[in-house]
Amino acid sequence: MPSNRIPYILYDIAEFINGRACASGELGEKGFPVIKIGELNNGIGPSTKHLASVPLDKHRIDTGDLLFAWSASVGIYHWTGGPAVLNQHIFKVQAREMVHQGYLRYLLTWLLPTFEGIVADQATTMGHVKVADLKKLFVELPDKTEQSQIASVLGTLDDRIENLRATNKTLEAIVQTLFKSWFVEFDPVKAKVEGRAPAGMDAETAALFPSEFEDSELGPTPKGWAVDRLQEHLEVERGLSYKGAGLCNADEGVPMHNLNSIFEGGGYKYAGLKHYKGDYKAKHTVVKGDILVANTEQGHEHRLIGSPAIVPRRYSDGIFSQHVYRVRFKAGSPLETQFLFWTLRSPAVREQIIGCCNGSTVNMLSRAGLEIPQFRVPPRRLISKFEEIAASTAAVIEHNIHEQETLSAFRDSLLPKLISGAIRLPDFRDNCRAGGGLLKPVQKSKSK
Repeated sequence: MPSNRIPYILYDIAEFINGRACASGELGEKGFPVIKIGELNNGIGPSTKHLASVPLDKHRIDTGDLLFAWSASVGIYHWTGGPAVLNQHIFKVQAREMVHQGYLRYLLTWLLPTFEGIVADQATTMGHVKVADLKKLFVELPDKTEQSQIASVLGTLDDRIENLRATNKTLEAIVQTLFKSWFVEFDPVKAKVEGRAPAGMDAETAALFPSEFEDSELGPTPKGWAVDRLQEHLEVERGLSYKGAGLCNADEGVPMHNLNSIFEGGGYKYAGLKHYKGDYKAKHTVVKGDILVANTEQGHEHRLIGSPAIVPRRYSDGIFSQHVYRVRFKAGSPLETQFLFWTLRSPAVREQIIGCCNGSTVNMLSRAGLEIPQFRVPPRRLISKFEEIAASTAAVIEHNIHEQETLSAFRDSLLPKLISGAIRLPDFRDNCRAGGGLLKPVQKSKSK
């Protein structure tokens, strides 16, 4: 044990407040959301039920509270939502006097493998971490000043990661709003019909929109825009039916984009990428910028099926699996990548795609089901103008994701060393500077 550290029992350094059991009669559609395990991708989140009224007692949580999911899939979470109430199987954890609240968050994160081992050792499908387990675990704490410094360093990294996520969310929302305004609501055309200049738009861009509508199969459509089916513009190819034995580590095979590489509703999920070293054909290959579309979904909620993703620039080549379609443009089509991506995400086209899905247990989207939907086709120059804006924004988003990954890897390597005392901040933090997106130690000059 480092000389500056004092041993404590884990249960003694914090208050572990368990969630309440909510009776069905208490639950309704309005009030405080009830936080449960397994509701969201990050492991916890609000259920569809609410408590109409909750006293401001120990079961209420607010932004910034520390939560410990202790049953089944354990996890440590920094709550970023609004006021809510905890259901069972989650602790709200509050530091006692000898421990800094921010440091406690990272201490519990460091202990996650221990908690997971406790659950794994139980002969039940619903294993959990008990209070008795917390009373058996010893931890070593540095003084509170160093705890605060450690929390500050790790918290700064987490804040930067979260800021990048928030920035990406905002950038995506901007592009989505622009697409909806131009190609769904037709705001610039409506403005010109009324004799107004389109808001926030330069004259060159405004000139790309007509000043009147005409009737079409899809209803009022800007004059001169075509109404086509996707099949007139797209070549659709199903991916590789692969063998599990061919799955491998990243350095042993090629990237394989698959169903888990696509977010529900659209977008590329980096964490879902697999790698493959088996045989495949040229028709199963993809390059950066190709569009993938999910063609399979368990159940019939239509959250994933038909959702598109764009192969990121970092993957110059690779393959795709059978539960995904690769979509490319036919020669002469005026469509471009970002325009098609957002068209596939638009409610009108999604409704048509969903209407073509079928299957009993597994929902399937046939090639024809992806080709049938109708949509409005703007002039090539207008599509290119949108592509210019959306593609440059997408490049910034990809860059931010790469920086998030770099920062996360640095934080994950630093956290156990700081918490365990393998490195100390008096030797590290006070001699660090910001640079290149990371905290880099400054080399001490040698005395002459």
